[in-house]
Amino acid sequence: MGISSPLVDLQHQYDLLQKEYEYEKETYRQQSERTGLRKRVAQGLCWYPVTPGRSYYNSLNQLVIEIERTEDREIEHNFEYGRPVCFFTADISGKFKYLDFSATISYVQEDRMVVVLPTPSALMDIQEKSNDLGVQLYFDETSYKTMFSALSDVMRAKNNQLSHLRDVLLGQEKPGQRTNRHERTDIRRERHGQGAYRPPSA
Repeated sequence: MGISSPLVDLQHQYDLLQKEYEYEKETYRQQSERTGLRKRVAQGLCWYPVTPGRSYYNSLNQLVIEIERTEDREIEHNFEYGRPVCFFTADISGKFKYLDFSATISYVQEDRMVVVLPTPSALMDIQEKSNDLGVQLYFDETSYKTMFSALSDVMRAKNNQLSHLRDVLLGQEKPGQRTNRHERTDIRRERHGQGAYRPPSA
């Protein structure tokens, strides 16, 4: 019976996390659709309709676009800096079609917001749907992105303290088994009756 590699175990955890992420995201979308457009607008979770304004690259070299709501201006909203949003269109029957990307709010003031777009193609999608466009708060992916990043860092680690901790925690290596270059030099010197290595002073 073969011994499972730490990388195999971690990849399995990554795959499970990916499935959980997709499930949570889809559940959020379905719940939003069941709530209904007018109720979401009244709750301050959605602007519909909106008009896209000018697009440009900001001081951080991020592609952004200005979005303005044209109705229900008296309703307070929950849009604020840093929150994720998604765009959608709605037909006469009330059926939604979400655009295939999420964006992040960079700035909000009253009935206008500036949104950071992930790609130039996202900008084209918004401009093509400008006659029937809405925007709503989206599933917050921050915690999942953090977990994905952490798992990726651990899987990529090689010949360093992080890789050693990974292998110890997953049972591939015994605690204290790893020695650094200077420790190995000390062991060899002591075997030959020499003193331990001392790094040169500055």
